[in-house]
Amino acid sequence: MYGVGLEDWVHLVGSRKQEHRVRGSISLRFTAIRVLLLQALLVACCQWGRSEVIQSKRTGEGNVDASPSKKRIEGSRMWDQQRMRPRAFVCITGQLSRLELDGKIDNLFEPLHYTHDIDVAFVLSAGKTTFVAKRNDRIFHGAVPTFSTLTEIRARIPRKFGMVRTQQIEQPESPILVSEYVDSLDKSSSNRTLKEERSRSHIRQWYVYQKCLGLMDQFEKVVKRRYSIVMRMREDLFFARPVDIDYVLGNVWRQILVVQRCDSWGGMNDKLVILHRGTAVKYFTTPLQQFYLHPQAVFNSTGSRRVTNPETFLLRAFERVGIKVTPISGDKLLGIPLRSSTTGICFPLGLRSLSCLRRQVGQEIMLYLQQKRCT
Repeated sequence: MYGVGLEDWVHLVGSRKQEHRVRGSISLRFTAIRVLLLQALLVACCQWGRSEVIQSKRTGEGNVDASPSKKRIEGSRMWDQQRMRPRAFVCITGQLSRLELDGKIDNLFEPLHYTHDIDVAFVLSAGKTTFVAKRNDRIFHGAVPTFSTLTEIRARIPRKFGMVRTQQIEQPESPILVSEYVDSLDKSSSNRTLKEERSRSHIRQWYVYQKCLGLMDQFEKVVKRRYSIVMRMREDLFFARPVDIDYVLGNVWRQILVVQRCDSWGGMNDKLVILHRGTAVKYFTTPLQQFYLHPQAVFNSTGSRRVTNPETFLLRAFERVGIKVTPISGDKLLGIPLRSSTTGICFPLGLRSLSCLRRQVGQEIMLYLQQKRCT
């Protein structure tokens, strides 16, 4: 038919099918190549955008020598690593004239920064250096005289640690006293005037706790993130060795306060407290609330020693609201008050403190503390 035999027709149809298969295979290959090129273009654009954001935020930090491609790669890695990093809030309270900072930066902030972004708030009062224990006024002449203005503090904190805010406060001169608390202090002393002054000093310390809470809330609004770890510490603490951050933070849970083991005086050592963010509001507000609203309940509660000092009062107050205290050994967490005397810096460690530390820290640290002990 039409001059084409059956065999020729079969051959013609077969050759056309093969031609269509070849054309289809080539078309699929070109489509796949276009898809791969489009994906590569999108990835390159995303990496460039991320690196530009990171570089704009880090302007002025000395990255001008890096090539554009290296900046994009490093910026992308930094974005991936930091966007999921937990954040820690540190509040340092006390007196400006007694502030020690180098030990905190080297042995606490630096180890913590490996795993956390850090924001630091200083809530400090100015004026004459004072001590709760009046005997210190005769022995010591202030703490390490490093900082005289709040501006100097901000300049000393490395920028990598995040936000830093300093707040100078005026302490209440004559806070209202609770007679039961005054009577409980130092049963061996009959000097009521001294007891009342000590009580006012304790109340002023707890008053500052609530200032930390306000700053923590303000910081969270700025960073638009909720902190995972909260710390509050005295201004004069010196960290003689790096803190074992992994071990310490492994003990931080809700309704738990991590503190140092020594110098608890039958209660809790409140010079340094590390806690979960979920416990922060209760921690910062409990001391004053229990002191003024439920003093009898605290003094009459069971389960711990009777109230004889601020350490035992705090332990009972926190126990009453369901918060437990976890002491950490000095080989993992060691912060010691630092003073300056006429002969240089020294540690006001009593025999009881030295005996406690001797069972926890190494010989090298113990020898250093003994050599620098205030006399």
